[in-house]
Amino acid sequence: SFDFYAYSDQDDVWKESKLYVAVKALELTSGNSSRPSLYFEPTTAVDENLAFLFERGLAGLHLTLQGFFVRARVAAHTMVFDVNLKRELDLVGENHCGFSHGWLALLISKCTNANLIVGEKSHTLHRRLSTSVSAGGKGFFKRLSFEWNVMFHPEVDRSPMAQILLERYGQQLGQSDRCFLKHLANYKKSCSDKQALLFSRSFDSDIRFCNIEGWISCLCNRY
Repeated sequence: SFDFYAYSDQDDVWKESKLYVAVKALELTSGNSSRPSLYFEPTTAVDENLAFLFERGLAGLHLTLQGFFVRARVAAHTMVFDVNLKRELDLVGENHCGFSHGWLALLISKCTNANLIVGEKSHTLHRRLSTSVSAGGKGFFKRLSFEWNVMFHPEVDRSPMAQILLERYGQQLGQSDRCFLKHLANYKKSCSDKQALLFSRSFDSDIRFCNIEGWISCLCNRY
């Protein structure tokens, strides 16, 4: 029964102002509203010794349900959210269809018309270790292998997740988002739903390459 929550990876380093900045932004935006609120910010990657590697900004990020289904461009370790979003995450339960906790928070935020607050600066040092699972900063061939698996051996199963979100939030969604979830939930068994995905704005992230990946995955029934 707390007011705010954050994801904490054991190998990352929080700057002293991380929670203060995030909570202040959440309080200013949400006030006493019952709408869920989610704060997130850019990622600063460092090595094992905390030496700077790179920063991944969020300029141009498309805050759409379709865009968030394509790729979770927001790192979970930057997220801070209120109790309203925490309740929604709990209600979805343990069936995440392979989606990470941060990715799921983004999808639910869009389905609940949550307040989304994009911070301008990073307040977490994301430590990149030799054993890190994701491909960031590991070179061209590691990235190529990662993207190949995204298209043809995905860890997430978007169709059942779309059905879960549609059943839970369908009544409160706008028509375009509701139709998108319906098409996504049924595209593997319905030619018309698959056609609707392939020839509409279903792949709407700010990274064109990821949109193309999503289109190919959908074509191959791997999305």
